[in-house]
Amino acid sequence: MGCSSKIWSRLWIVVVLLYGTTMYAQQRPDTTFTYQPRQAAYPAGEGPLVLIDEGHENLHAAGGNFAPFAKLLREDGYRVAPHKGALTAGSLSGADILVIANALHPSNKGNWVLPNPSAFSKEEIQAARDWVADGGKLLLIADHMPFAGAAGELASAFGIAFLNGFAMTSNAFWPPSVFSRSEAGLLAHPVTEGLQEYESIDEIATFTGSAFTLPDGAEPILAFKKEHRSLLPDTAWAFNSKTPNLSLDGYYQGGIVQHGKGKVAVFGEAAMFTAQVTGQGIKAGFNSEFAPQNAQFILNLIHYLEGPKIYTGELSSAEKEEMSGMEAEILQVNHEMESAFNRKDYKAVAEYYSDDAVLVSEGIELHGREAIDAYWMAMEDRGIAWELENTEIIPDVTTAVQRGISRLTYLDYSGTEVVSRVKFTLLWVKSNEQWKIRIDHYSKL
Repeated sequence: MGCSSKIWSRLWIVVVLLYGTTMYAQQRPDTTFTYQPRQAAYPAGEGPLVLIDEGHENLHAAGGNFAPFAKLLREDGYRVAPHKGALTAGSLSGADILVIANALHPSNKGNWVLPNPSAFSKEEIQAARDWVADGGKLLLIADHMPFAGAAGELASAFGIAFLNGFAMTSNAFWPPSVFSRSEAGLLAHPVTEGLQEYESIDEIATFTGSAFTLPDGAEPILAFKKEHRSLLPDTAWAFNSKTPNLSLDGYYQGGIVQHGKGKVAVFGEAAMFTAQVTGQGIKAGFNSEFAPQNAQFILNLIHYLEGPKIYTGELSSAEKEEMSGMEAEILQVNHEMESAFNRKDYKAVAEYYSDDAVLVSEGIELHGREAIDAYWMAMEDRGIAWELENTEIIPDVTTAVQRGISRLTYLDYSGTEVVSRVKFTLLWVKSNEQWKIRIDHYSKL
């Protein structure tokens, strides 16, 4: 344990300068910053419910430092609400994701010194453990000391062991740590790949934080190197030449643990998940110049936890500007049809066809409103998921031809899950400012 005197001296000088100028003091949420997904995962307000803990003296809450995080998720279609009070089976029922960021025991509020008791009672830890085992998704974030200590017992219930210190990847607290693919700190994982090619992450930034070990079988995402250190003071931000320090060989700052039917995503740094500005105007979070991919990383993580396979929300204004207005309108109707199907509203799907529509395939030729309605209503109690992939749109004045691929998952009449993959050609007509399908022709791939 320990650093060389030369390195330690440099570290001490930097710590004094940063601490003396209060770079990390008076942080406030940067609510002016907006990151709009290229396409929202869900229509606005129709996505899964995300609860953000505000019942444990949280430094980061939906109404405070995590307001930009809540805003980002709402831009992606999720419903976001605060979780007040203790964690119980009843309070967690109905939630898809629970986010706990920088919880504290009341004894450490404004008093960041050792000891750092658990922010959670044994009953709360058991309730959270049972909820995850039954399919819940927990995002547990615990920053540098004292937050890592306060989350220790909850994390331990899932086999995660926090180191209650200050994780350092260099001899300075600024600029922030960068975990990259090129230097093997950012590991290959579905979260770093995303669902679309444009979602692939090359590097992310974290802003100090803590470190932890993961249990066997876990999925690491952010890995420290053996030359990285954790400072272990007895008082937060109070360092001297005798402050213990430990190599971070084998430690992580991000990872996923499967538990029963659910998942726990654990991260040792909170600012990376939000947008903040210090009293000196320094940006710390996904609004920072050092963190251009952090916001997309967060969306990838939430999608991995919750599990959408396709995105049904609106395209961003920038995405719409890249194509003609007509193309954007038709793609938006595609997304609306997918959304209707995936919420099992098959009558709504049929209403995207004109009253005189024709649907043609091998052995099928349907004409008119009644036949089209019956075709889609036959999916009742059998539909699972639907994805439309556009390959070409040929626009005209009030009509357009669209070619693409449909992937429709459903139960056949024996109860067996089937994936129907077909190529389609649609003739769209516009009437009264609404696009409707006049001709639907499809064939097997």
